[in-house]
Amino acid sequence: MVPRAWLVRSPLDFKKTMGGHLYDWHILPSLDPRIEPLVRRTAENIFKDLVDISLDEEGLVASYLDGIEPELEVLDEMGFMIFALETSGTWHSEGPLGKVAVPNMKRVTYLITVKNSYFRIGREIAPEHLVHRFDANCEAAVREIASALGKQETIGSFYSKNAVLTAHEQNVPWCQQCCLNEQLG
Repeated sequence: MVPRAWLVRSPLDFKKTMGGHLYDWHILPSLDPRIEPLVRRTAENIFKDLVDISLDEEGLVASYLDGIEPELEVLDEMGFMIFALETSGTWHSEGPLGKVAVPNMKRVTYLITVKNSYFRIGREIAPEHLVHRFDANCEAAVREIASALGKQETIGSFYSKNAVLTAHEQNVPWCQQCCLNEQLG
């Protein structure tokens, strides 16, 4: 299945991301120690009960979404957003009963990042590592994040266009789809 992505700004946006079997979340990039505890606690408050929510229980879903609305507002006011990515496939595990393969598992990964920020895959600056926006409509960006998460590769993020330009010494391999404006201007 092709990975799907959403930018989560409201409880209704968040509802679109529910219904997975596995959930995880990460904060990108490393944060200033003065704000990290607040961002982390806010994220913990958003995600702590998610695994217990079934879309079949409409009242519980509504209550959960009402409960996370203030937390989403806090992230927004602090200049952060949530990029949600859904992937699916066969989940493999090995435990006391041996190897287990569970088909059709949906995993949703939530990346908390600075609004309007950029990313590239990998630690090294290289022409083949395109710079993207966290843009749910950019198929290449969504594919690259899904692949990186699956392979546990580094996702390098940048707060601003100037940070990208500086890191790449003004020679940036911009994505043609989500960063066209950056290339032209």
